[in-house]
Amino acid sequence: MAVAGTGGVLLLLADRKYAQAEKATTGTETASLRDSGDRFTTWGNVALVGGGLMAAGGAVWLLMGSTREPRASFAITPAAASLGCSF
Repeated sequence: MAVAGTGGVLLLLADRKYAQAEKATTGTETASLRDSGDRFTTWGNVALVGGGLMAAGGAVWLLMGSTREPRASFAITPAAASLGCSF
């Protein structure tokens, strides 16, 4: 839930950047604020999807009730991030 909440906050920040870009007085300032808003939007969407997947995985895990010890793994590399689990 915290990851999805973080995504929501990032999307609110993106909305604020876009509003500031509309009020900007120079083209450079507008472009900078829009770029910043785009980054917040991208990471906000990533966090929302990731949080939703984690919540869904947790719900499935809880409902299935495995007798084996569950295993989870998370890895971040410069090119990608991966999340894995086994029940």
